[in-house]
Amino acid sequence: MNSCSDLDLAIAVQRAGAYPSLYLQQHDHRMLQDLLARFISITGGANVVLPIWPLMLTDADMLDVIIDHGVSHCDLFVAKDNVGETCLHDAGIIRSIEKLKTKSKITLRIYQPMAVDCIELIDGFYIKGQESAGRTGDWSVRDL
Repeated sequence: MNSCSDLDLAIAVQRAGAYPSLYLQQHDHRMLQDLLARFISITGGANVVLPIWPLMLTDADMLDVIIDHGVSHCDLFVAKDNVGETCLHDAGIIRSIEKLKTKSKITLRIYQPMAVDCIELIDGFYIKGQESAGRTGDWSVRDL
């Protein structure tokens, strides 16, 4: 439900006692700043899952907004079509994840078997196989 996880839905989910997700439609740190500020002002905190592409972490302004607002969980998307060419081997992205880890729990979506150089920085995984809801992979969950 990431592409429809807007501010209103996140607030409703939080008020219902569940853990909300906020999806940023565009890679824009100012939009994220506004979105998080509004969410925090209404809910009183940044207990939220923020799905992001790892390459977004190379934007120092974007990284600073996430850290400064104390986002509790970041869910790293890795494109399922080129998981083997994952950017999680990039030293710059790994440094950004290390910095982000000081404030946030880090999860990673898995669509197919993959090597992750920064496995010690990952707190959990979403296994997205053929049987999974939403954007699923080509592998069965059992095989992953």
